[in-house]
Amino acid sequence: MLNILNRLQGAVVALGGVVLYFFVIPHHTEVVDYGWVRPQTLPAICAVALVLFGTIDALFLTGGVSLPSSEAARAALFVVLTGGALFAMDRLGYLAGAFALALLVMLTVGERRPGWIALGALAAPAVVWSIAVPLLGRTLP
Repeated sequence: MLNILNRLQGAVVALGGVVLYFFVIPHHTEVVDYGWVRPQTLPAICAVALVLFGTIDALFLTGGVSLPSSEAARAALFVVLTGGALFAMDRLGYLAGAFALALLVMLTVGERRPGWIALGALAAPAVVWSIAVPLLGRTLP
């Protein structure tokens, strides 16, 4: 039963890569005719990697992986918190949501050092905003 679930997981990852490549990326990236790196380049590379590695996982299963329930619960909490922070970012704007998302990610993975939390949760989103909005003239959600 565990082998079937592992193969199914690989197939779902590969299918997710296909959906990203053919549907999500073309509809959610801006088409530009300048620059040597197009906005869809990196997402397309990541989608192809998902298809490749998901297919390898589904076809060439080498063994099972057990996931303790505590780690599964922590991962589920991480997904819920991330979804909530993304929802807040969509509703309240980047500056409000990004700081919360970065803080939640850092606390969920176990970071407790104040200096690193300040850098990761405060400085990193501020730097992203200061590069994207004033320098590049791009809008953030």
